[in-house]
Amino acid sequence: MLVVLALLAGTVVGALVLLLAGPPLAAVAVIVMVAAGIAAQRTSGPPRRLIGLTLLVALLAGGGFLALTALDLIDAVTTTTGEVEQADAVQLAAAEDKLEGLDPAASFRLELTEPQLQAVIQDGIAASGDLPIRRLDLDLRSPATSGIPTGDVAFTTTFKSGDVQASGSAVVTTTADGVALELGDLDFGPVRVPALASDAVQEVVGAVTDLNAALADQQTVVQSIEITDDLLVVVGVRAGQALTGGELLAAIRAQAELATGAVVAPPEVLGPGSVDGRQAPGDPVVLALGDSLAAGVGVDRQADGYVSRFHRAVSERDGVPYGLENLGETGATSTSLVTGQQLAQAEAILATRPASYITLNIGANDLLGHLESDDCGVDLASPGCQDRVNRSLATYRTNLTVILDRLVAARGAAQVVFLQIYDPFSLGLGGSDLAAESSAIISRLNGIAAELADARGIVVADGFTPLQNTTAATTHMLDAVPDIHPNAAGYDVLASALVQATQ
Repeated sequence: MLVVLALLAGTVVGALVLLLAGPPLAAVAVIVMVAAGIAAQRTSGPPRRLIGLTLLVALLAGGGFLALTALDLIDAVTTTTGEVEQADAVQLAAAEDKLEGLDPAASFRLELTEPQLQAVIQDGIAASGDLPIRRLDLDLRSPATSGIPTGDVAFTTTFKSGDVQASGSAVVTTTADGVALELGDLDFGPVRVPALASDAVQEVVGAVTDLNAALADQQTVVQSIEITDDLLVVVGVRAGQALTGGELLAAIRAQAELATGAVVAPPEVLGPGSVDGRQAPGDPVVLALGDSLAAGVGVDRQADGYVSRFHRAVSERDGVPYGLENLGETGATSTSLVTGQQLAQAEAILATRPASYITLNIGANDLLGHLESDDCGVDLASPGCQDRVNRSLATYRTNLTVILDRLVAARGAAQVVFLQIYDPFSLGLGGSDLAAESSAIISRLNGIAAELADARGIVVADGFTPLQNTTAATTHMLDAVPDIHPNAAGYDVLASALVQATQ
């Protein structure tokens, strides 16, 4: 009987110590309780009664404490009535000014101080009205402080239910929706709630500790996040925003005003595709992933895009009536490819249909939007511009590693071909240092792609070299409304690069 009592007491006390002090001491507590029960079973008289009484008290006291803590936790996360503290008006106004003043071009850089970030979050809590939180206090911690490479956010949540508080930390990550927090263990009063048991708190905290509502209004794609001890820096691009060249194109045009002669587009080699759409029946399939280039933006019909041209060329060359699945999405970045649906759709197709070729172009929207920013518009070598570029390239490397690994795992017998991006600012009008600098930056991105592709046995198609010094004629950069996308001649060059790479 005492052994059974010892097991029950050990379970309860072990669980209590686990919440208060962690697994090592919890294991010790269980061992002590069980050992006491076994020892008592072998004794008699007062020692036996004393041990038995001690085990009973431990069982009842521990059980009572656990029950009260559980009730407090349930009450805290389910009580939604009560007052909510209002956000600091001055800090909230400063944060809203920054959010509303994000770069109107295709890229953005947002810096929020800790008080500004807290004001945005507190305003979100007050606006929701049905959350159990009264106040959320944040502490941004740099990698040096947190020990985490990206930094983290420490927080204390005060609930509407009495003076109940929960504290913990979270790692800031990028998601398909923007910014999110991955919550670690929580200290609920004196008790540490394991992450598995803190789902309810995660749902509550996660609903308010992000900037997604504000960023959604700007149609942004978050690329990178940096945390210092008093600053959150979010860098990204605007989803679906047309890249028109901005200040960089204006500067290149100014330098080329005295240029003589004209840039002539190369003659088409492949010609239009046979499929004037995004899909065609047949197996095996040619599967295309990417951004607006894969989607065929810049020409009036899909048959003039590089995907349809490549599909017709390899079908005729191989003597196989390949099917076609073009998943290209305007505005796609390496981040949205990972966190969105395009890559998952590709994996679903490959799980049910054989493929012979998988083409991928991604990276233009990661980088080119930043080249249009105020930081880069005049001097690509400026610290602000280089900071944007370096952040974008670091995020691109991380994302492309994931993308290529997933494609390799899902491809079956298909050949994966990566199409490198071209420099739309390489107009071919002569005399532009800025165009040379932009090409150098884009070459860095292409170098990352080549390195990662080569390591995985993926073929690389050179879409960069053949379009150098031609984009005045192969893209819409000199149209009345400048645009980086290729015309029919430019898409023929890209499709030819893919065909050559797969020979």
